[in-house]
Amino acid sequence: PSTDTPSCHAGDTTGQCTQPLRCPVEVDDVWGITWRSTPPGDVATEPCPASQAGNARRSCSSDAVWMMPDLIECGSTSLQAFAGMVERAPTFIPGSSSPPGEIIESTSSAVEELSRLTNGTNLFPDDIAVSLELLSMFFSQRQMVFAAESDMPAASYQRGFLQTASNLVTEANQRSWRNLQNVRAPDPATALCPSQSCITNIIPVNPPPSMTESGQLLRLVEDFSALESAQLPHRPGEESRTTVSSPNLEMQLVALPGQEASRIMFDSADTAEESDEVLLPSELFKQANS
Repeated sequence: PSTDTPSCHAGDTTGQCTQPLRCPVEVDDVWGITWRSTPPGDVATEPCPASQAGNARRSCSSDAVWMMPDLIECGSTSLQAFAGMVERAPTFIPGSSSPPGEIIESTSSAVEELSRLTNGTNLFPDDIAVSLELLSMFFSQRQMVFAAESDMPAASYQRGFLQTASNLVTEANQRSWRNLQNVRAPDPATALCPSQSCITNIIPVNPPPSMTESGQLLRLVEDFSALESAQLPHRPGEESRTTVSSPNLEMQLVALPGQEASRIMFDSADTAEESDEVLLPSELFKQANS
């Protein structure tokens, strides 16, 4: 519904206003979107910024106050094209009969390309959602290979996976994380990816329906570290450990003697589910190492 009847904004005590009540034109320099004047109760729709597919939306409240913009459709065309290419790759089709070596080689190449596409650029909400789904799929492939050949080397996969996770949590992407998580409530039907750019023929690691996107990332990194720890070479009865680092994440992998890989737990078992955002600045690790 909309109205062009002259009305005063809430808080106007002069009674002199003569213009129709509307949300004003607003230029958002961060997102690169100009929101046109919109009647109360209407939803403004604007194209996503250049090089981004989809449309952005923003509601004008009944009091003519702009609400938080909804940019969960906005995403990089290059990242969406890459997701489509991965979807069509024979080694990523569920039930693929490709040998483990071929699967891990394809997965390593794909995750390194994902790390390149997400590096050095401000990601939009759909970019984060698509990247999470791809990381989930790549982890599933790695898990499948581990079940068949536990000693299959995958150094490039480790680098690409950790670098991608690091790219997602740069401070520049903080606004996209908040927009993605605050605009919509978690939905079991769109647990990892809300837009039409999602991959449809894969079965990702299934998070609890109520888990936020940041919780999904924490769970993926947690599972990644547990699986990679289990593959560290070590002598019977001895502990083996190594540290892998990226600009925003640092992970210590530990293989304990006589124990199988187990999930790394945070302070609370529900931390991943309850987290509202992920922001791990590189300064944190610089201070820790100084």
